[in-house]
Formats: sequence, C-alpha cells, structure tokens
Amino acid sequence: MTADLRTGTAEQATQGWTSALLWVLAAASVMSHIAIIVFHLPQAVGGAMIASSLTLFGLLHGASTYGWRGILFFLVVCLGVSNAFENLSIMVGFPFGCYHYSELDIL
Repeated sequence: MTADLRTGTAEQATQGWTSALLWVLAAASVMSHIAIIVFHLPQAVGGAMIASSLTLFGLLHGASTYGWRGILFFLVVCLGVSNAFENLSIMVGFPFGCYHYSELDIL
C-alpha cells in the first residue's frame, strides 16, 4: 500500500509540472502571435516561434495523455502517411492534383 501511495504522489507531482509547462507553452504561442503583429517580425522568425511552441505543446500534451511511446508512434505514422501522399501526388497527381517544385528565385 505504501508503494501505491508513493507512485500516486510522484504521478501527481509530474502531472503538476506538466500542466504548468503546457500553460507556459500555450501562453508562448499567444505571445508569439502578438509579437508578430506588434513588432512586425519577419515571417520566418514569427513562423519559427509559433511552430516551435505549438510543436512542443503537442508533443508534451500527447505524451502526458498517451505516453511517450504512444505519441512517438502517432508521430511516425503521421509523418509516414503524409510523406507517402505527397510523393504520390507529385508522381501521379492523386490526391492533391498535379504540381511540381520549381527553382526559387530569391531576388
């Protein structure tokens, strides 16, 4: 019975800091949106700030809900399926229509 109490306490402590960190990451995402508008940040900087805060939020929330093994499995499946469909679309035009990547002229 003592081991169960210790495990429960450790789990509650972990849940406490995880919840606080999720709130910090959510606030970072909102602050990133505000900073982009107020300070007229370049699109690359603003996009990186938003993408990194939301990616960390998604991974941490998924790990706290499904465990690290579950969220990593989900990530691998999503990346594999999306890559397969993008490659299929580039080769045969299904499901997104025919398109190709062109050279990028910066200037």
